[in-house]
Amino acid sequence: MRSIGREKELERVLAQIARRVDAQGNRITSPAATSMGSQVHISVEAPPRGGLSLFLEDAKETLAQRPGLYPVLVTVQDSSRPQDALRLALEEIARAAGVPHPSDTTNLSLFQLCEQLWESQKRVAVLMLDVTQALEQLHGNESLRQKASSNALLQRLRILVNDMEDKQPTLAAIVGWRNDFRERSIEWKAQDVEMRYYPHITLWPDFKQEDAWPLFESILRAQGYTNIDGHYPGFCRTGLTVGDILEELKQTGAHRVDGPLLLSTLNRKKPLEQDVATVPSDLLVALCLQDARIGPSHPLHEKISSPAVKPFVNPERTEQDEVVYVANEDLYRAAHVLPNRFLISTVRDYQRRFEDRDPEFALELLAGLPPALTGVAAPEVPQKLGGYAKIAFNLPSDLVPPGLKEMRVTAYCTLASEISNDLKTDLIAQLNATESTPLSRATQCVLVLHSEAGQDSQLHAAVLSSPRPDWRILQLKKGRLTKDEAAALCTIDIKAEQATELAFKKVDPSRQSKDLSTYLQRQIRTRFNSLLGKYPALDSQAFDGQHLPRLMVESHTFVDLATSGDDVSETAIKVLENLQVVERKTRKELCWAFEKDMLLKNLLDRASHAAGNLSEEMSRLYTFDPRNWPSIAAALATAYSDFLEPQGSTLREKPPQNSLTQRVRIAFTRLDPLLQELRDLSAQGKAVTLEHEREELDSQLTSAQNISSIELICEETLALVEKGKRAVEETQERRDQLVTQLQSDYNELERRAPDPSLSNMRSELSKKAKQILARQPPLLAELEEIQRSFETYRAKARAVQEKLQTNLQDAALLRQHIQARRTTLENLEKQAAALDGEAHHRIQEALRSIHQQLDELHSQLGDEKKHPSIPPDAREKELITIRTALDTLASQLQERSRWMVAPRKAPAPRPATSPQPAPPSSAAPQPSAGGGMSTQPSALPPQASPAPRDDTHRPETSAPPVVAAPASGLPKQLPSSPPVMPVAGTAPTPPPNPATMAAPPFVPQGIAAAPPPETGSQASQSPIAPVPELPQAPPETRPAAPRERRTLTFMPTPEDLRVLAEFLDTQPHIVHFNFEPPQS
Repeated sequence: MRSIGREKELERVLAQIARRVDAQGNRITSPAATSMGSQVHISVEAPPRGGLSLFLEDAKETLAQRPGLYPVLVTVQDSSRPQDALRLALEEIARAAGVPHPSDTTNLSLFQLCEQLWESQKRVAVLMLDVTQALEQLHGNESLRQKASSNALLQRLRILVNDMEDKQPTLAAIVGWRNDFRERSIEWKAQDVEMRYYPHITLWPDFKQEDAWPLFESILRAQGYTNIDGHYPGFCRTGLTVGDILEELKQTGAHRVDGPLLLSTLNRKKPLEQDVATVPSDLLVALCLQDARIGPSHPLHEKISSPAVKPFVNPERTEQDEVVYVANEDLYRAAHVLPNRFLISTVRDYQRRFEDRDPEFALELLAGLPPALTGVAAPEVPQKLGGYAKIAFNLPSDLVPPGLKEMRVTAYCTLASEISNDLKTDLIAQLNATESTPLSRATQCVLVLHSEAGQDSQLHAAVLSSPRPDWRILQLKKGRLTKDEAAALCTIDIKAEQATELAFKKVDPSRQSKDLSTYLQRQIRTRFNSLLGKYPALDSQAFDGQHLPRLMVESHTFVDLATSGDDVSETAIKVLENLQVVERKTRKELCWAFEKDMLLKNLLDRASHAAGNLSEEMSRLYTFDPRNWPSIAAALATAYSDFLEPQGSTLREKPPQNSLTQRVRIAFTRLDPLLQELRDLSAQGKAVTLEHEREELDSQLTSAQNISSIELICEETLALVEKGKRAVEETQERRDQLVTQLQSDYNELERRAPDPSLSNMRSELSKKAKQILARQPPLLAELEEIQRSFETYRAKARAVQEKLQTNLQDAALLRQHIQARRTTLENLEKQAAALDGEAHHRIQEALRSIHQQLDELHSQLGDEKKHPSIPPDAREKELITIRTALDTLASQLQERSRWMVAPRKAPAPRPATSPQPAPPSSAAPQPSAGGGMSTQPSALPPQASPAPRDDTHRPETSAPPVVAAPASGLPKQLPSSPPVMPVAGTAPTPPPNPATMAAPPFVPQGIAAAPPPETGSQASQSPIAPVPELPQAPPETRPAAPRERRTLTFMPTPEDLRVLAEFLDTQPHIVHFNFEPPQS
């Protein structure tokens, strides 16, 4: 045999072939069935350069020497055409059988040849396929790899096993491939191919020996490399093979095998991590590849003290009491070397056994569970029970739930994909024993290790399908569903890595496996937390002290125990919270209520009928050790002294109505200071309402018969207390707001200038505000009353200010009117200058009188800056008086204007040869400069009779402009330019034909309207004294100026009325206009 160190693997191959042909060459017609079938179809796998081809050749030679066997070895090089290699195998079998070879390479032809070979030679064909090269070709070709699921070679390997199981031919199959085919088959979706050829015989690189370096050395020497320096057992644990060393020797041309060459080989295949980059290479070779123990006499001892090396070495003391340094696991891991006490083949063997669901492996896993949790091996050995294992041990104290003393675990381990009936029956029996007594509930639990995802749900469903009268049940959310689970059953899903660590723990209980221990402890604690969430821990320490009685006194109210002096731990608060005794708001702010205390409710319900079995009844609802029940009962009796009383080792119920009623009456007393405070704040209405509601609750409490009614009244009482507190706070806040507002109003009152019309009111208001501000604290009623007084004062001040503004506007308008009258007066003075004699003096005297009156009116208006010092009402009366006088002067000016344009009496004619021309019969009085027109002259010459009215309409071009009347929207006429005044000695301009009337005077705000000017018919009856006649100047004929017609429209709105009045008062040359009153 040319393969060195592969004797055990060859024996496994022969043992599998012996299932078809015994040592004497007899064919076994009914071979023993395995997990993969009754036929022999196995695989041999090896790492790259691991000697697979050489091993298959050795296996062929060995099988050929045994009777009844005919091995055929072919190498498949093309995965797309496996039939080429199979044709060679069929031809060789046909030659051995002495029959012609078939034309095809189907499995049927292969099976027929095998039958013919057995009939002729009594030999069973062993088909040995080395598919390593074909699979490498498949892996290296992208196009082939994308179609790997339908690859011809993989399909042929599948069909071969299926047909062997169906046809039962006289054939055995052995397939050789690399050990990475398992991972590649997942990518190629060909896991079934790898599983069909079982068992897998692996050619481990370390030969499954603790120190494989002698075998490495033997192979190297057989290849001609005899110069080997040193012993390197650590290299055998790197996963590299002797073939990797031979490859490195050929590439470098070296002939010597030493530490640097091996480290270079390792670094090329598996680069070292950066953590060990600072470690010297010679020290790395000694510590990792040679497993050296460096003591004081070692040549590398000085380098051990380097700061870069210290984190990677551990000191140990020898039997001679000498300190030596060895590599720790961090250094081995960084160098990709397994520690010296483990074999790489063992790791892979554990993973392979876990994936193959080896029942024997479950025993090793369960034996490693107690060391993984406790650090020491269990005193008992796991039991092998029909496909699963079982063991019992005690959990460490840090994993025991709070309130319990100990916890004994009955652990099971199964690697099967389905739950067997034996395991189901055993689990149900163990759970029944666990749930049978209060003591067993507190001291026992069941743990199951499984390897199948989702098997935990199957386990719970299987055990819960049986009758379970006294089992504790948990309802846990799994995804979107809520499922029932047995409370005492804990399931843990383990993976291959965790299974390997468990197996190592069996071999070495002191092995450090932090990840495994953390995972297992987390799973167990999670289960216990779920259990305590449904069945809380009952601990007497949580009820020691006076914190719970204090909370009962102030029931339904959150009390901060951190400020009350009650020393209670966070652990005790959590226990009370889990027991649903209290409700937590913040860190130590708790609230107790009778109907929300689930522990007290359960105690009262069971104390009334359980009598001596109260402990057993409570054990079904809570988690506690029954041996601690006496101390728990004593603590509960002390804490719930108003509701429970001790009676031996149990508790007896006390009627709770009296205690609850007394608590409500205590809550009533909290309203008294609130009512008094409201009365002190003069909030009598709120105080009366609050007291009335308290009286209603008191009457309800007197007639309450059950606990629910009393608790409801207690809650309403506390709500009423909160309402009273809010009322006090709102009243105080309202008072503070009013005080702030009063201070602001008072400051504003003092800062503003006094108003003469409101001086008395202002003085009284200021005095009263000062008195209230001086009183501390002021009453709410006084503050509200003075606030209303300030509002009244501000309203009056606003009215005065508005009237003052109105007076200012009216005064400004009156100034404009005075100026307009002065303009009219100046025009009349210019006209009067043309008169002679007595008429001139008389008109001048009249005009001076009017001028003097206008000056007096202007002086009466005064300066606008002085108006605020005059009361607005008095100022309003002054303006009305000034307006009345101004209207009177306007009437006088109109009369003077009419007199100026009236016809004058001509002097007596002198005798002449020709008569003087008489005035035209159509002569009419001229318009006055004030904008009005009299319908008849105020005086006529004695020689002439009044001119007849000309009612005929003038042409359109000579018509006066039209102005819309403000009240009706109808037009009235205004001139576009002032008329030409007559000059003495000329004929007056004929008046317009339509009837004319003066514009209504403008009435400013706050001033009574003046009576409208009199019309022609009224003028004759006017009480105003007639103006004395003036001598008439000689008439002078002058052509009438052309008139232009303009239309101005004014709407009946206050703004348009004001504009119209200003226009009429400021246009002294308006001759006439039309005014039509509204239709309705």
